[in-house]
Amino acid sequence: MRRTPCASRVDAAVGQPEALAWSQTQLGKLFWSHGRVARLRSRHYRIALAVRPGYVYALDALAQVEAAQGRLRRAVALERRATETIPLPQFVATLGDLERAQRTTTQQRRASTP
Repeated sequence: MRRTPCASRVDAAVGQPEALAWSQTQLGKLFWSHGRVARLRSRHYRIALAVRPGYVYALDALAQVEAAQGRLRRAVALERRATETIPLPQFVATLGDLERAQRTTTQQRRASTP
C-alpha cells in the first residue's frame, strides 16, 4: 500500500513535542470557536504546555480562556509570558487589552467600596 505525503508527515510528527503542542492548541481553539469554554476547561492548552513548557501559542490561548472565566490576573500573567518569549503583535495587543480590563475591574471595585 502506497503512503500519501500527508500520512508520512503525520508519522514524522509522532513523538515530537512541538507537533503535539501545536495539535493540542489547535484542538483547543476549535472547541473555543464552538463556544465550549466550560467543557474545554483549558485541558488541551494545558496538555500542550505539559509536553512543551512555555509554548507561546498555548499560553496565549489559555490566557484568553482565563480572561473569559473572569480570572484576569492569571490571564495577564500567561499573556505576559507569551509576550516576553516572542513579542508577536497579536500577543502584545492581547496583553494590552487584558491589562486595560484588569485596571477597569480594579477601578470599579474601588469605586463600589464604601
